Amino acid sequence: MKIHLLFAGLALCIATSAIAADKPTLQDGVDAGAKAAIESALAANKAAKAAKVEWLWAKPVRKMWKGNKKTATKVLEQAIEMANDGKHEDAKKLAAYVENAAKQGVMQADRAAKAGPALYGM
Repeated sequence: MKIHLLFAGLALCIATSAIAADKPTLQDGVDAGAKAAIESALAANKAAKAAKVEWLWAKPVRKMWKGNKKTATKVLEQAIEMANDGKHEDAKKLAAYVENAAKQGVMQADRAAKAGPALYGM
């Protein structure tokens, strides 16, 4: 019985370590422009997540990233990986795209909160 418990615990440890993978971080040698663009996009995306309007894309736009059904957070993780791999221009474009989408989402959420029927002089 104790051996079954040992194997169950081992399987649980392996499963949680596979699921809880570390998020990519920007390395030291990354281009300053790419780093600034990604950090700005991360801040805008954080604001969008706080407003509960984080974008979810069913498919990549203009093949800018890989994979389907990605949140803006996952797309930004790919931008970080691009920057770390030396694809600075692609990382800048992707970060700018996600930043714009996040800002538009927050703006739309602010306007939707104030939405209502037109009163037309009433």
